[in-house]
Amino acid sequence: MGARVAVETALAHPRRASALVLASPVVRDQPRSAEVIRFAADEDALFERGDIEAAIELGQRFWVAGPHRRLEDIALRVRERLAEMGRQAFANYLAADPKPGPEREPPGRQLANITVPTLVVVGQRDIEEILATAARLATEIPAARKVTVAAVGHMIGLERPNGFTELVTDFLTSIR
Repeated sequence: MGARVAVETALAHPRRASALVLASPVVRDQPRSAEVIRFAADEDALFERGDIEAAIELGQRFWVAGPHRRLEDIALRVRERLAEMGRQAFANYLAADPKPGPEREPPGRQLANITVPTLVVVGQRDIEEILATAARLATEIPAARKVTVAAVGHMIGLERPNGFTELVTDFLTSIR
């Protein structure tokens, strides 16, 4: 959800961002696909039953392996790190204020107002919804360019930490 936060922050406070890196992006007004809606319902059901480990595995199968790979094809270190992150995310969710403040207007047509250099990074094997969102952001943000990382899914930074760091570093260095 980092890309969503970055986009909405850049729109709400344009002087606070000098560049954006939007990896495996989700934005609030992107239509949800049937597969994401189904995943979210299944994950919610597991969470409500208290089966956090099953919810984590479901999330890994959906977001990490995605539609093109098996979870067993993903490096064990990546799966273990994501399981740890998932446990923390569920703990944070339980501790969060159940009545958050009002949401801002969705980004929609405002994306053209983002004028800072923007790098959109997407994994070649991510789900279609994320691929479509990346294409949309790269098209609608005037100073954006998109890079597709071969043979990875949604968790680019965890699957290819060195390559991702190099990509971001090169981008940030090029705009200075």
